[in-house]
Amino acid sequence: MPITTQCTIQHGMIRLPANLGLIDGMKVLVNIEPVTTKASKKVLARKLAGSWNDDSSIGNVFNEIDKERHSYFGRDIEIKA
Repeated sequence: MPITTQCTIQHGMIRLPANLGLIDGMKVLVNIEPVTTKASKKVLARKLAGSWNDDSSIGNVFNEIDKERHSYFGRDIEIKA
């Protein structure tokens, strides 16, 4: 029977609550789903925000996007009055 509980990782080890009824040495399957909070999401966003900061090719990427953006003028429409 599956058990869902919130645990803590300490020094690379998962710390389980003592009252789960599991026997020492028992093999279990572990599905890790990090508990995200608003604060942890902000930290991750800050880490990712500058990820292209030192990428020398990013200027070329944006120049190519700008060229493509200005090369398409839409489709012709025939208006009959």
